[in-house]
Amino acid sequence: MENTSYWEYLKLNDDQHGILVTSVEQACILSKVLKENDVITAIDNVPIVDDEKLKFVDDTVTFTIIRQGQELTLTSPLDNNQTLVPLHSHDKHPEYLIYAGIVFTVLSRFYLYGFNKREWHRKAPTNLINLALHSHLQELNQQIVIINQILLDDVNHGISSDFANSVLETVNGIKIQNIKHPAELIDKISNNEDDGYNRFEIENQKIYSDIIGLVPNIEKITIQLHRSRILSRLRPRSLSSCPRLTEFTLLEAGIGFISDDIKSILGYMRNLLKLTLSIRDTPDPTFCHGPKFESILIEYLPNLCQFDYTMTHRIGNETLFEDFIVWPMNYVVYEDEKCEWVHIYSLPWPSNKYDKRELPIVKNQCNTSVTSDVKQDEYIKDVMITEPNELFELKTRFRRAYQIRTCLSIDTKLTSRISKVILTKQTRIASMNSMIQPFVRHLIVECRLNDEREIHLLARQFPHVEYLK
Repeated sequence: MENTSYWEYLKLNDDQHGILVTSVEQACILSKVLKENDVITAIDNVPIVDDEKLKFVDDTVTFTIIRQGQELTLTSPLDNNQTLVPLHSHDKHPEYLIYAGIVFTVLSRFYLYGFNKREWHRKAPTNLINLALHSHLQELNQQIVIINQILLDDVNHGISSDFANSVLETVNGIKIQNIKHPAELIDKISNNEDDGYNRFEIENQKIYSDIIGLVPNIEKITIQLHRSRILSRLRPRSLSSCPRLTEFTLLEAGIGFISDDIKSILGYMRNLLKLTLSIRDTPDPTFCHGPKFESILIEYLPNLCQFDYTMTHRIGNETLFEDFIVWPMNYVVYEDEKCEWVHIYSLPWPSNKYDKRELPIVKNQCNTSVTSDVKQDEYIKDVMITEPNELFELKTRFRRAYQIRTCLSIDTKLTSRISKVILTKQTRIASMNSMIQPFVRHLIVECRLNDEREIHLLARQFPHVEYLK
């Protein structure tokens, strides 16, 4: 610590020397005694100098530190420094979970040794190497859960072996903490007869497995796709792999989805009666060409009766428009400062209460100048409140909104769905005499707070805020 300004910021005297604590991992036992910007001046009463390496030899350690100009003496027990990918697992049996023929296990250094003990850092999959070398333990009992292998069976028919060595991120939308966590979540949904499948997300790719263990018996599926994994490679072994599937919904979030991808998916569902597609920012002009795209649907889905569609495409030199004949569509062309877009969609929209198609993209927001026939308010998630009566419409008109922006005094109790509130620059906090909002967890205040009274007013109105900006 040779910077004199920083020395003054830490409130150190000229004769005080030590090592600066820049961060402490939450899972480390020393986090209970050490804090960021502490300066350690002695260990077990032995003074240390700048840049000296710290060594611990006993089960406990005593630190002498300077914290905000005050000298403190703190004692802490020591434990083994755990990494997120364990360096050794002596006297421990490997932990694993098998569900629907998919074998999950914990990523460890011993697992990586299986690729080559001496050159694992070259032979193992790159994603696992990076985790082993650079990941840090954030919480106690945290583990990285991966797919070890997929045991071929009818229960997981269609799930490619390419998923091996992928990291399991969530189960049914809940982030995984360790190998026991997915087992608990699977048991929970398996006891609920109303649910049709468990959903696993691995490195932002979702795969689906029926909870009763028979994928071919599924009748309805909704998939939200966040990243393509070369879907066109996953060709079905049988064109009747899901013979009972009659309704399929695909919600794609701008991953570069192309017509070969949709072909590889539709090959599993020859008996489909209803198809819903929501495709955002596709580079493939095939989705704009009615006869071409309809020929794909007719070839793969000969029994299709209902097709609900919305698609957004950036217009390029290869873009050719031609009307849909079998399933008539509506077209809207609009532009921003960079390019022109075309939005193609079917009506009615929404076709029913389960219709989750999204409005087209404009600068990561929604383009609302589509048509008066589209019930746009049902799809707005971020609402700007400028009139008092709009607060009451959050329960009826804006039924999917979870975030509001306003400069008004909120004089009605917000629904539990509204978890985020943004008070804009025009807000006059001093004049607010608003109702308590118990469900708001995220609060952003863009206006100036002039005194403690205004701070107390906000604290009273939003008592359960967990994130404040």
